[in-house]
Amino acid sequence: MRALRRLAHRVRPQVFHLFTLKCVLYGSLAAPRGEVQTIGAVTGMGHLFTTRSWRTWLLKTPVLIALRRAIKRSRTQLVFQNDADRDEFVAYKIVDNEHTAVIRGSGVDCERFKPRPGRRSQSHVKLLFCGRLIAEKGIREYLAATARLRKSGRTFESQIAGAPYPGNPSSLSDAEVEKLQSEGSHIFLGQHEDMAALFADSDIVVLPTYREGTPKALLEAAASGCIIVTTDIPGCHGIADPGVNGHLVPPKKIAPIVVALAKILDATPQERQRMGAESRRIAVERFSDREVNAKTLTLYRQPAQTPPPS
Repeated sequence: MRALRRLAHRVRPQVFHLFTLKCVLYGSLAAPRGEVQTIGAVTGMGHLFTTRSWRTWLLKTPVLIALRRAIKRSRTQLVFQNDADRDEFVAYKIVDNEHTAVIRGSGVDCERFKPRPGRRSQSHVKLLFCGRLIAEKGIREYLAATARLRKSGRTFESQIAGAPYPGNPSSLSDAEVEKLQSEGSHIFLGQHEDMAALFADSDIVVLPTYREGTPKALLEAAASGCIIVTTDIPGCHGIADPGVNGHLVPPKKIAPIVVALAKILDATPQERQRMGAESRRIAVERFSDREVNAKTLTLYRQPAQTPPPS
């Protein structure tokens, strides 16, 4: 906190733009009161809001209290990636509705993320899971669903881009990852740097996440022409249109993922190409970074609000 305050004093920024919930908390407490426009981007609700256990229950109340005080202190304007997350924060009385905005995702660079002409095979279908290897991202459901598909006789290649996250109690352990690698059913890529090339080389991207703001990985996958299978949650609505460029499935369920993937695997190559082209169209029309950047710059131009007395 002291380091953040020293930095703000030295730089004297016009805008404090804070990304992710933890940074919103710390940054709102450190921001100079009434001197800068403070914007907090809530990109997702995180483990605290998606997991029900006695540990998270004990931690949640003090975090909510701290968030209320921090946001009131600096008059932080919160930017959410979907209406459901915004409504939950308002219901918790963390922020007033008039101090919020909804911008769907961080946008996607449709020039960098794009299909590779002539790349996709007619028969060799590549599946990709990309995300942290934690329960909330749906990694366990993905592993179970692909195992059932193989047992049914369907053939495909499965790649997993991501790494365990020891800071989260629901993370896959290193031992679990090593066991899966030794079984040879999946190609583990770990933390992958060149996602544009990886998406361009994939046919179906699967993210059975429990809760999201608006997952950037799915926006990049759609822009790359990948078919999308993800969960029927507010953060993923509009990225996958059921039957058009993919399927939406209930969170925490394995069987619907199996059914959705089976439909795509059993489709003709021409039908899969059509669905991939629809993904590209959706990314360009709904989630281009140009539109998102313009909305964000509008927030930057708003005058800083004077916080109430402590």
